[in-house]
Amino acid sequence: MKREELSRLLQMPHPAAHHSFARHDLSSMHLCGVNLDGAILRRANLSRSDLSHAHLSGAHLQRADLSGANLSDADLSGAFLRGADLSHAYLKGVNFEGADLRDADLTGANIGEVELSPAQREIVARFIA
Repeated sequence: MKREELSRLLQMPHPAAHHSFARHDLSSMHLCGVNLDGAILRRANLSRSDLSHAHLSGAHLQRADLSGANLSDADLSGAFLRGADLSHAYLKGVNFEGADLRDADLTGANIGEVELSPAQREIVARFIA
């Protein structure tokens, strides 16, 4: 699927939810408020994309590249982010409730005031000095 087609699909109200975008290049895309609840985004390239206010509840983002992405106020509750690259991402206001952050790279991420479980805090503490 071409980037233009992906962009149109992702901007539709609900069709993107529960679809597979594994290994797709979605870098530098404007995806503000998009509904990707439950979507398969394993190893997808979302670097430098605007995912602010996006709905990613239960999304499969294992080893996805989210470096430099804007995820402010996004819903990542229950998302699978194991091994994801969140380096230098903007994460203020993100809902990480129940999200799996094991092995995620949060180097230089701007977290701000985000509620984290004790296990998530332990992971984040390795990157935030």
